[in-house]
Amino acid sequence: MKTLSTIFNSIQMQLIPLLEEEIGELSERQRDFVRIVEIIRPEKFIFSRDAGFRGRPAKSRIKLFNAFIAKSLYNLSSTSALIELLEGSSHLRRLCGWEFAKSIPSEATFSRAFAGFAQEELNQKIHSALTRKYVSEKSLLQVSYDSSAIPAREKASCSETLSPELPEQIINTAENNFSKLPVECDWGAKTDHNKHTKYWKGYKLHLAVTDGDIPLFSFLSSASLHDSRAVIPMMQSLSKDFDWVCELMDAAYDAKEIKGFSRIILKHIPLIDHNRRRGEKIEFAPHEQFIYRKRSCVERVYSNLKDNFGCRKIFVKGAAKVMTHLMFGILALTVKQLLKPFL
Repeated sequence: MKTLSTIFNSIQMQLIPLLEEEIGELSERQRDFVRIVEIIRPEKFIFSRDAGFRGRPAKSRIKLFNAFIAKSLYNLSSTSALIELLEGSSHLRRLCGWEFAKSIPSEATFSRAFAGFAQEELNQKIHSALTRKYVSEKSLLQVSYDSSAIPAREKASCSETLSPELPEQIINTAENNFSKLPVECDWGAKTDHNKHTKYWKGYKLHLAVTDGDIPLFSFLSSASLHDSRAVIPMMQSLSKDFDWVCELMDAAYDAKEIKGFSRIILKHIPLIDHNRRRGEKIEFAPHEQFIYRKRSCVERVYSNLKDNFGCRKIFVKGAAKVMTHLMFGILALTVKQLLKPFL
């Protein structure tokens, strides 16, 4: 298997010069796009239906996938803005696969392709394959967990869904646990460090992030789901492909079941900030505090996704489509962070 450094050198020394000779000098963001698409290699995951079927052929899903990656990389909030960018940038349009502006599909075609990607959970599958290939062989020191509000422009569900208790999650499989967690749009509340409570309508994105600000796993739930209910299934899923030393979590995850699962079942070291509601504040030892500071990586990933990868404003509706939109940003960010040591 080619190493990441070998692939990166091939892109830098061979592919990008060839492309620039063909279409002209590329901007740094266009070079980023080339690197991301070449590392992902969407043709390995997408079945193209351009030929072999009767009737009007479907537009190439690979080209459409590439365009959605560009949408995240250029921090665009709508498909119409993406089409406008492609029409005005011949370089980016040709990198996506369309020679002429008139070849760009309609917004409806983009929407149908996006719905197909969401139904197949394509981005989640690509991200899982990507991290297994390039991260699983590394010796991971810690994995940090946190959640972030994802406001949505849709009607909130009125039904109350009860999530399983933590002791029940410990004895169940990850798949079973995830299937019982609510994913409908509803209302959520979160208290920040200044004890200000924020309310929003939509969802909650849960991330597990490791060294180098690399997202390893993501899950989208209803906004009302408590952070602690998602972390055990996430740890169960991650432990199938990765091994690490410490779990880093804030006080929302301060529960004996989570600590026990980490320490006893996974043989890890849980560093979970003490919840003040459980009595007098218990501080970390100096060496634990030094390690715990690395939990800021998950907060940086959330900020990066929302500020630079199109994840702040979301116009699609439904958990599957919202997650697909977020995952395009997560995919682009993951590749950029994987390649950061070589740039």
